[in-house]
Amino acid sequence: MIQYIKKLIKRDIVKKRLLKLKHMYDVVDPGILADTKTCVAICRNAIKHPKSEFFIAPLSEERYIKNSKLGIFVILDNKKISVINHVFYYSNILLTDRDWRKMTTMYDNKTESLRQELKNQMKSQIKHSLDNILSKMNPKPKQKTPVVED
Repeated sequence: MIQYIKKLIKRDIVKKRLLKLKHMYDVVDPGILADTKTCVAICRNAIKHPKSEFFIAPLSEERYIKNSKLGIFVILDNKKISVINHVFYYSNILLTDRDWRKMTTMYDNKTESLRQELKNQMKSQIKHSLDNILSKMNPKPKQKTPVVED
């Protein structure tokens, strides 16, 4: 009886691990016309490009990449990539869970590094004391110069 219970427990453990692996390597069929690898490569290159601008919608958690030099706009939303250029609109290219995690991690790391650079730049440009800043914000009234008569 004890061996039977041990076998049941082992089977449950194996089933849980297999389900975990299935979710990790979940493959969604994007369809015949969708070229997933090309869209992922475009998105990666847009993230790495130095002229890209990044935007995040905090409530919907959509991520936007705008690159005027390359003429593309990429939207990452709910395991889907949309690539827009001046001629075509490739919409809702489905990604696997694994690819989605890679893309969002890459995007988040890039935006975090840009945020840190901006923060360091702001801190390195400290030139004035708080009193000087306050005096610039509150301009002094102009003083009248006395007229000298000869």
